Amino acid sequence: MKIIKKENAILEAIREGRDDAALSFLYSEVYPKVRNMIIKNNGQIDDAKDVFQDAVIVFYKYVKQGKFDDEKDIGGFIYGVSRNLFYKLINKTKTMQSLDSIQEIAIIENFENDLLTEQKETALHKLMEELGERCKELITLSVFYKFSMKEICEKMGFANENAAKTGNYKCKQRLTKMVEKNPALLQLFKG
Repeated sequence: MKIIKKENAILEAIREGRDDAALSFLYSEVYPKVRNMIIKNNGQIDDAKDVFQDAVIVFYKYVKQGKFDDEKDIGGFIYGVSRNLFYKLINKTKTMQSLDSIQEIAIIENFENDLLTEQKETALHKLMEELGERCKELITLSVFYKFSMKEICEKMGFANENAAKTGNYKCKQRLTKMVEKNPALLQLFKG
């Protein structure tokens, strides 16, 4: 009963604009749990602070707009919102990394483990752009993220796994031919 009374007092404080008491409770009781979850998932302290702050803003809006169910656990609500925001942050970061700083692709022997020079990265980025959005996404998911054909099928809307495999094969073949047709690129990727 003590926790329920404390949570009711927090909700009342927010509704009345007494933010200091509410924030003090949230930072002392909820933030450490959110921080631990983010750190365990390879996040940084700054990520934890940003995500928690955004989650608190969402919580405040729900309370102020009368959308927050007083029977819900405040800590659980903020933790859940924080988890979702952190996963969105991770996915956004992965997507940006895959398109902006591509490190490897298996189109030429021994290429997978090579660290790309700036020229290789730029050339590969241009090639990926020339392939078009669908092939770029397909190669990114299969090569960089190592998604299974089943996952690719679901994510990209292929009719079945065989269609995804065929599309993946065709896109890789197009990329390989683009490299082979350009002697300078072929030399760059072999070197």
